[in-house]
Amino acid sequence: MTTSTPRVLVVGGGIAGLTLAAALRWNGIEPTVVERVARYGDVGYVITLWPMGRLVVEHLGLGRRFNALTVPINTYSTHVDGGGRLRDFDFRGRLGDGVPRALRRSELIELLGSYAGGTDVRMARTVTGIEQDGRIVVARFDDGQIAEYDVVVGADGIDSGVRRLVAGDVPMHRTGLRLWTWWTRGNGVAPDESHEFWGTARYFGYNPTTGSVGCAAALPASGAPTTPRQLRERLYGVAGPMDWMIDALDGIDRIGSFDLDDLRLPSWRFDRVVLLGDAGAAFLPTAGVGASMAMESALVLAEELSKVDAAQIPDALQRYVCRRRTRVDAVQNRSRWLIPVMLRRTRFGTALRNAMMRAMPENMVISEITRWNP
Repeated sequence: MTTSTPRVLVVGGGIAGLTLAAALRWNGIEPTVVERVARYGDVGYVITLWPMGRLVVEHLGLGRRFNALTVPINTYSTHVDGGGRLRDFDFRGRLGDGVPRALRRSELIELLGSYAGGTDVRMARTVTGIEQDGRIVVARFDDGQIAEYDVVVGADGIDSGVRRLVAGDVPMHRTGLRLWTWWTRGNGVAPDESHEFWGTARYFGYNPTTGSVGCAAALPASGAPTTPRQLRERLYGVAGPMDWMIDALDGIDRIGSFDLDDLRLPSWRFDRVVLLGDAGAAFLPTAGVGASMAMESALVLAEELSKVDAAQIPDALQRYVCRRRTRVDAVQNRSRWLIPVMLRRTRFGTALRNAMMRAMPENMVISEITRWNP
């Protein structure tokens, strides 16, 4: 029997933070949520949710709206440099309704934030200082205000300020690659197929949504292009007949770009401060499971916090870590091995990879992918 409802501060109003806020509210806890950006806008790239992420959405009663916002990825196709087919994988035939579904990140943010009439997110606000004495956490905000909480959750992404406050600077796991993302028109593109072009030291892929098509490209970070035109020149020819999506770079002003890094910490819990999602375990985007894993973790954390009163918060946080750590580490390991598979840096390595992919049974590949799901 609880004696006092925990006072929860969620730092970060992204996918992890909004999922946690909705799940806490579902359990009768009203958290405080702060987000450092002034407005969301049309943020981010394509998000694909596998069954574990979709189960969270359905648990929150948002399944019908999610289905209307998303497209199923029924077929996943890989290609060699130049556009020739490497392998087609029939997700629908093998997975049925368990296929991943794709939408814009901004659409998922809006959906999660709409739970139960809308989560109150205090925009353009973040935490600049944290002090704790075992009983409470004192948070200092960037506007100078100070408030006390029973628990602070850092859900503020791979560049987490909360993590820096409690754990200091943490080294990233570097792949030596850089990723670019942009949007283009969806005319003539199959609405339920995801395609990837695995070149030598270059990669291009695209995913449809209900509107535009999300494009992504990866190249070695050393000597990486600095303009859209340079990027187009480096990628030219990789996608063969679909190169028009790369040519579209000439007319695009806004292109996302970031290093392909991930993050693993020895600990997610620091007394009454805990890390969630990319703040504590960032995933490479290669496998498309980061959002689903963060949402799954958020649901578990909300469940544990709902079982206790303020005095028992440390025990709840420890149970959360115990329930999630092994699974998160295992899925992160699998996402890492995809990098050298998708992007080989020599022609010999590319030819060897292509031969192995052609010889590998389809059910073996899909079985490995579905191991990411519970």
